[in-house]
Amino acid sequence: MDYKTVADLAECIRTRLPEKMPGDVDLIVGIPPSGTIAANLISLRLNRRVLDVDGYLAASKRKGPKSDPKHILLVDDSVTTGLRCETAKKTLIVATERAGDRITSLAVYGVPGASGGCDITLEDVPLPRLFEWSYMHHALLADSCLCLDGVLCSEPRTAESDDGGHYRKFLKTTPPLIIPSVEIGAIITCRLEKYRSLTEDWLHRHGIRYRNLIMMETLTKTTKTVLSNRWQFKVNAFKRTAGRLFIENDPVQAKAIAQQSLLPVLCVSLNKMIDP
Repeated sequence: MDYKTVADLAECIRTRLPEKMPGDVDLIVGIPPSGTIAANLISLRLNRRVLDVDGYLAASKRKGPKSDPKHILLVDDSVTTGLRCETAKKTLIVATERAGDRITSLAVYGVPGASGGCDITLEDVPLPRLFEWSYMHHALLADSCLCLDGVLCSEPRTAESDDGGHYRKFLKTTPPLIIPSVEIGAIITCRLEKYRSLTEDWLHRHGIRYRNLIMMETLTKTTKTVLSNRWQFKVNAFKRTAGRLFIENDPVQAKAIAQQSLLPVLCVSLNKMIDP
């Protein structure tokens, strides 16, 4: 499974854009949400004006020589079927009454053997693939398993890990690090089963959707602490879910889960896909 970081995106633009970039482009328009990241990186590198689609539609209503571009580069981060790019291109053409050949579409990442309807692609990346800037909004999360602490929220500090009042306060009040916009297949956590209701309340309160919550069944924190191979609990649970991807914060556990499950693990702290 290919995984691209923001640094990979910037490097691809730096090295591959110059040989493919039309020389007369005077405005860059990003397709939201994720295409605007690539559009801004291209804009900064080429020193060209940049807008998103909505911003351009608003600007197009104000006629005048300074706001009337001659050649638009319509940018998305990636393309598969090309539907999003095609829709955005038609929207720009209809709204501005321009000829389609003055709008060139570009996707940084394409699919091998297919352009996806874009005029330019910079690099082919096979499916399945994930991007640092959008993986928490990807449909693949429905077939994935996520660790909770360190991924959806911070790890409890030592003072908060007392298996008592401080820990319960942490479970109730810790803020989320990120809120996925799609449903998660399963959350697999080494939190104890006795904290299920507090955990479920926290997930519900923050709008985090999931199909299954798998927790450890040991009775006390002391019992859990002596289980040095907590990754084995996660591996066993991961296998039972038939998930395709595990998202973990701890590098040691991430490597062990990948080796034992023979499936890819995205390590959040390393920002790296560990693929067995």
